[in-house]
Amino acid sequence: MRDYFADSYGEDGVRILYSAKADITHDGIADRIDLVLGTKDMDTPAEDLLEGITCGYLKIYKGLGKDVYEQEACFISERFSHSHAANGQISLVKKDGQDYLLLSNMYSMGGNSEYSYAVFYIDTDLKTAVCTEEDMIEFVSDPEETGGRTEPKPEDVLPDFRQNLSKWLEDGVLFVSCDLDDSPNICITKEGAEYQAIDYYNRVWER
Repeated sequence: MRDYFADSYGEDGVRILYSAKADITHDGIADRIDLVLGTKDMDTPAEDLLEGITCGYLKIYKGLGKDVYEQEACFISERFSHSHAANGQISLVKKDGQDYLLLSNMYSMGGNSEYSYAVFYIDTDLKTAVCTEEDMIEFVSDPEETGGRTEPKPEDVLPDFRQNLSKWLEDGVLFVSCDLDDSPNICITKEGAEYQAIDYYNRVWER
């Protein structure tokens, strides 16, 4: 997992798809989280833009008080898009009363699968993403595509991975998922229409 801070990207215009408030910096003050597309196009459906050349990312603005935030983003996520290399998921999750971001990638190609996730919060003093938990597994998902190779088998690694990840998903909101192996390929939370994280991951477990 890599993290990028406010000076990492620059753009002439952005389109905000969704804003949420959560204490991602764990300082007792709600921060603002914006799901944005790097485009000035305000009319084309977001899913259509992501299926083209447009990329999106998450920006976090540190809270200073009630509905008051720093001008510059303290954290900017990696870019996501419809391309296989930029597939991934970003969710807002809670545990023990604390807010976290959950990044995952459920990647499959050529009969091999690699599933990973990381749960973290932002330490603005250290200017870093503090990882609370992470996991990664690899397994053969289609032996016909691997020339008959069957190891590692999904039943040997997937149950523990699923159990560990699932404990973070209760009431989690999936901000965005770009996953070419999912249907639909793109899932986005929008104003008035939050996408529950568990709905996406339940489809992953059924593959």
